[in-house]
Amino acid sequence: MTLIHKIRKTWLYILFFALNFLLVSASAQTSSAVTMSKGNHLYQQAQQSEKDKQYEKALEYIEQAEILTPNNSEIYLLHANIFSKLINSASIFSIRGYFVGMRENLEKVLQLTPNHIKAKHLLVDLYMMLPGFLGGDKERAQILADQLHKQDPIEGNIANANIHRQEESYSAAIHLLQTSIALAPQRLKIQIDLAELLSKVGENIEAMSLYLSLSGYIQNMESMDDNASQQLSIVLWEISALALQEKNYFIEAESAMTTYIKLHTSDDKKLGRGYMRLADIYLSQDKSDFAKTLLNNAKTIINSKKTIDKINNKLKSI
Repeated sequence: MTLIHKIRKTWLYILFFALNFLLVSASAQTSSAVTMSKGNHLYQQAQQSEKDKQYEKALEYIEQAEILTPNNSEIYLLHANIFSKLINSASIFSIRGYFVGMRENLEKVLQLTPNHIKAKHLLVDLYMMLPGFLGGDKERAQILADQLHKQDPIEGNIANANIHRQEESYSAAIHLLQTSIALAPQRLKIQIDLAELLSKVGENIEAMSLYLSLSGYIQNMESMDDNASQQLSIVLWEISALALQEKNYFIEAESAMTTYIKLHTSDDKKLGRGYMRLADIYLSQDKSDFAKTLLNNAKTIINSKKTIDKINNKLKSI
């Protein structure tokens, strides 16, 4: 065999192995891309199921998504959120597991994304709320709050306000929220939190003033996204609650609940609640005919027998 033939044969071997390596590598990349695509699809299915309040189905999807894409922190965040929804209707036997699952998933988010602000806030709340045997830890809550303050002083103020609120140091919490509002007046959630806290400590006039201001501001927005709509719903409900508590502000409360009802025409549960709350406002003003109409409207869309019985008892008493 001549030298030229040997060189040619050697290069053929090199070319063969190079092509084989490229094919294997491309196959692995394709397989990885397919796996990631399946994981993302399952994540989207979990999101939709959670939005549709099909939480058990959402849980199945998100657990499968975790297996396929274990390094996606948003998957663990959604998993924690699904657990939080399941807690609302959980039995005493399963609630412990849901709380632990929620905490563990949020901790996984921070392992993958150490500066994840939302996960840190949720963990601060959980660490403060849970007993030690479920993973509650005030020291860890404070560590996270300090980290948030280094990332963004406003986020740190919010986290520390939540810690003070859990410890019933309401004055300190109010001060931190007021400081945050001065720094970021566009953060409406902070103002809602402040109004709720003011109401909790009996500063109802101040709270009502803030709620009414927020209601007007949100309704005058050029466009209202889902988040703003949810915030408006909370504000309107709290206006009506304060009015009933104070036996005052009934004009503002009527307006608030009329808007609340319009806001939730496609949600029977919230629509029914709106009718019942507006009926209570009318009853507080001795407007029984209006109240009866609203209560009967509520009966037509509410599925809960317990709630319907409550409405019937109220109708009998009018």
